[in-house]
Amino acid sequence: LGRDFTRSLWTGEEGNALAFRHASHYLEVLGEAQHLYETGRDSILAGLGLFDRERQNVEAGQAWAAARAGQNREIARLCNAYPDAGGYVISLRLHPRAWIAWLEAALAAARSLGDRRGEGNALTNLGAAYYSLGEVRKAIGYYEEALKIKREIGDRRGEAIDSWNLGLIYGKQGDLARAVELMQVCVDYERAIGDPDAEKDAARVEEIRRRMAGG
Repeated sequence: LGRDFTRSLWTGEEGNALAFRHASHYLEVLGEAQHLYETGRDSILAGLGLFDRERQNVEAGQAWAAARAGQNREIARLCNAYPDAGGYVISLRLHPRAWIAWLEAALAAARSLGDRRGEGNALTNLGAAYYSLGEVRKAIGYYEEALKIKREIGDRRGEAIDSWNLGLIYGKQGDLARAVELMQVCVDYERAIGDPDAEKDAARVEEIRRRMAGG
């Protein structure tokens, strides 16, 4: 009752300003949960626990931003930021369909902003979300779109990651030639930057080549 009475005293502009502050604050909370998770060890549970405690507010903030992203660029940027802020925490705590809804809203916001990097990131995550649901064709389509953008904007790291993930999918689908072509892009990038995983990944690509040759 107190909440409803207080809201009745707000002007529309005041209500929107407060809602924006609420959504912005819980975007930061989501980011902190992700930071704790990435810290590792005991912080993993602390990050997940923080999200669990504030989940209702986080979801309310994202929903508000998604519903109003078309109103102005500031809200669109807020909407676009939510999926990236949560990263692994979101993928662990939200059902893939809910994650997809967040990502679709972020994708629309990124496109309205002309944010090609944000668009590419949303497409990559949509590919991952659909793959987790077993919807392989949709996953491939989103990954291919993301890969095209990463190449256009010169995001070599993003290109390498998307190429590897897409190559793994093609390999499981039996298209070994396409898998090798894509996964080699990642290996070449890893070698160029001195990544310690380069030779391990190169060995996986070589194994697929041997399978193609019948060896």
